[in-house]
Amino acid sequence: MKLEEVEKEETRMQMPDSSDRSEEPEPFEVDDELMKTLELELDHLDSRSQTESSDSLEPEPAEVDLQKSESIPDQLNVHAAENSAEKEEATETGDTTLIHQTLEKKSGDGSEKKQAESENSKDSGKTSSLADNSELTEESKESLSDQKPDRSENTENEKETQNLKKSVLKDANPLRIGIASLQELEEMMKSYRIMNHSCLKRRYIMSRENVEDEEGKVFLEKGDDITSIHLKKMRRKERGHVISKIFLPDEGIVTVSDQITQEGKHLEQMIYHHLMRLGNKAYEAFVDRIGSIHDFLNLFTSSLFPKLILIGVVQTDLLEMERINVKRIQRLDPYLRFIEITHYQLKPFAVFQDVKNIHISQETEEEWDRILNEIIIEYTKPYFVED
Repeated sequence: MKLEEVEKEETRMQMPDSSDRSEEPEPFEVDDELMKTLELELDHLDSRSQTESSDSLEPEPAEVDLQKSESIPDQLNVHAAENSAEKEEATETGDTTLIHQTLEKKSGDGSEKKQAESENSKDSGKTSSLADNSELTEESKESLSDQKPDRSENTENEKETQNLKKSVLKDANPLRIGIASLQELEEMMKSYRIMNHSCLKRRYIMSRENVEDEEGKVFLEKGDDITSIHLKKMRRKERGHVISKIFLPDEGIVTVSDQITQEGKHLEQMIYHHLMRLGNKAYEAFVDRIGSIHDFLNLFTSSLFPKLILIGVVQTDLLEMERINVKRIQRLDPYLRFIEITHYQLKPFAVFQDVKNIHISQETEEEWDRILNEIIIEYTKPYFVED
């Protein structure tokens, strides 16, 4: 009750008189000293808020002295509160801008550091690459200096091989028809035992001379077949150094090329002309020319028995039949050797898939020497390589 009475008295003291209600209230005059003190306090608050924002990102609201604010009228309190709110917002915005600026500076410093490090790494990489390049150049120089004699050796080896090839071509009997060493005879004997079980025609080795033993007795007469017993006696006497004169049924070369077209005729004439270079026309009796594979099949079943067949131009109309005929011949004798010759103008591409191919890229003497050497290798290689 006492508190209520005190409040009523305070309200009665604050209420104006009825005589003064009709009159307008006089404007309140603000002292300059009060305004200066307010401004100082606001500045002090701003400084405090800035210091607190530097310590922590979220500034705490500043506390205002209640005693000083009670001494100021209500209107000034309202204006001061508004000004302080605006100032606080400004300080908060200022703090955020400061934070962003500091973060940008830090990021900028970090990026600058990264750029500097990358540039340093690039410089170091360049220097290391230059050093490596210098080392590589030195090593390459050394390797080149080491390789120089190798090149000379390679050129010397190439010259030797070319000379050997030329010497083989100039040999009196490069195809070794009618002659054989003791080692070659032994290899032929072993291979013929296997081949005669699956071939149409029998292969054998016939002697073209009389062979005597150590006492002077003839143990192998001319025209007799050579057997393993004869080879053992020859091994005791000759020890593999003497070359024997023999006869083989599968000797010779057959050229198959179309004789109707100009391309077939021209290619067959070139092949025959260069084959006559071997042995200075010594193999003229061992080279047969036939117009088609069908004709060769008929002759092979009767009397003809070559070792190597050279295929030239084939008629396009008879191409499928010629392929079938090649398959038939290979079934009758799988040890016959085929070579298909192609020419850069007359026959640009091969026709038979399962046949060895030799291509003539240009009509020069060196190119034909290469082709003749391949023909010699194919003709003279032993049978067990194929088997």
